[in-house]
Amino acid sequence: MATSSTYHLMLKATPKTCTPCRARKVRCDGVYPTCGSCSKARKSVNCVYVDPVPTASKGDLLQKGAACVPCRRKKKKCDASRPFCSTCRVANKEDDCQYDDGVHRSIKAELYDRIKELEERLRAYESQDRSISDSDSSSSRSSSERAICDSPKDDSPTTLFIEGSSNQSTSGAVLDIIPPYADLLAGDPFNLMSPVPRDNSGMEVFYMSDLTPMRDIFFSHRAQLGVCLSDEKLFAVKRGDISNAVVHPIMVHVAQLWGALVQEESSYFRTLTETMQLQSVLDYLNESREILPATTSLQAHGIVSLYYFTKGDLYKGREYLLKSAHLLMRYDLHLVRSSRSPNNDTITVPSTEDEIGAILQVYYMDKAAHVQFHVPCLFHPDLDSELYLLSEFYAAMPIDIFAVCAKTTAATYIQEVQQLMRLWEDEQCCSIRSTRGSTKYWDLMQRIQVHLSRVKSRTLLVVDQHFSRALKLVEVVDLTALTELHLLLASTGLEYRQACSNTAGEIVSIFSTFVDEDYSRLDPILTLALRACHKVLQQEFYTSPSLISQEIIIHMHAVLQTTASKLKRKLPYIEVSFDL
Repeated sequence: MATSSTYHLMLKATPKTCTPCRARKVRCDGVYPTCGSCSKARKSVNCVYVDPVPTASKGDLLQKGAACVPCRRKKKKCDASRPFCSTCRVANKEDDCQYDDGVHRSIKAELYDRIKELEERLRAYESQDRSISDSDSSSSRSSSERAICDSPKDDSPTTLFIEGSSNQSTSGAVLDIIPPYADLLAGDPFNLMSPVPRDNSGMEVFYMSDLTPMRDIFFSHRAQLGVCLSDEKLFAVKRGDISNAVVHPIMVHVAQLWGALVQEESSYFRTLTETMQLQSVLDYLNESREILPATTSLQAHGIVSLYYFTKGDLYKGREYLLKSAHLLMRYDLHLVRSSRSPNNDTITVPSTEDEIGAILQVYYMDKAAHVQFHVPCLFHPDLDSELYLLSEFYAAMPIDIFAVCAKTTAATYIQEVQQLMRLWEDEQCCSIRSTRGSTKYWDLMQRIQVHLSRVKSRTLLVVDQHFSRALKLVEVVDLTALTELHLLLASTGLEYRQACSNTAGEIVSIFSTFVDEDYSRLDPILTLALRACHKVLQQEFYTSPSLISQEIIIHMHAVLQTTASKLKRKLPYIEVSFDL
């Protein structure tokens, strides 16, 4: 029999919890050989003490700073696997998985290396071709090939300063780019690593001079896009200032994205730039840690939506328009607001220019998508009443605000005309057509004519060719709405047929003033004008007597065909074709 000291040692060596109590998850007093819980159990229980199976080791603890940057920033568990940690891989954010030692590079750097490899292979092929051509005296080379082949090779690669992530502390990664790409950059590419300029407060100001041509393209399309910024912000975007001192960096990336999209030159550099800028813009929009200014976020969402529309992705474009509508409600943005006068009367005052421009930019896109593709409107219809109230302040508006406001109003008129046409074609609403429909018809006709006269008066005062082109577009849309209204009554009298011919003639005369470089800066809504004019020409071509001579009909049809073909070439995502 064990002595008391031996029994005491046995108690100390045994586990504190028996196996049955551990399985039932009840408290165990650890009494040996049978604990209190097992002795009181209703059924016979074999009370044994067995050491628990040791759990698998969780691995060595990571040293401080060994986790990837995104996991440290979000305070998530990281296994520090290379090239991507498990957390980033599960979240499908492998591109964001970066380490402080820089061992894993982003996909951007890999793309640049791939381009470098291809260019080196091309250079080797050209060198081989040069040696063959030198041995053959009868072979001849063009001057451009000779310049490429005979150029001295420089072992030191050209460096290009590319903007990095949203953290712009030193904001760039120096990537090796071979010399042939230097010709694609504006300015002297070898001076891109010059000392970073600073503003008056000593803050570093970062510029991206290599993408200046793409930002210039964006500025030539600014009236078409409806982007409204102050002069100071416009100048910062034009310089490529991503220091966030004047304008948010996302606007610079948006400008470069649009420039890369519509640039006619097809090259690896353009495609790579478009991909990089789109990713930068989406990173800013999807980054939950940084709250963008309301107007800036609206403008960026609008350009991204138009980008996807231009690429032919209607669903993606609508997705970002819907996000814009949510932003409008979240920040309670309005075109006009109610205020109190000194006499305590309620008056209507316009919102700030930035707010008006940002709202109208996305609101017009919603209207244009509705009238062209017959998709539901995403924005609240109360904005229509605010838009009409805003027209009272036309005279005091800057040209950029006036242009986008007039364009949105004209698209709203097209929407109302289409609604009236559906009401007119309903055979079961003759009484409505004779009363409410007729009243709406003449009221809409008068409002469109007043709006058209205001736009024509402002066009005469515009000097800038980009905004002059934008106001011509507004005139065409207003005239299209009037033409469709006249066509509703064209079968009832000659005066309405004559009105159709007059408005169609004005549209064709405006089309005749456009030159080739204008078509890439026009709007797909012009397809509605082409179809309206085509209906008028068909009406006069098959009606006797015709109010338009055959020669004029053939001339107008030729202008419409030319306009449609040029629009199709510059805006490949639209479809317009017709014959008499």
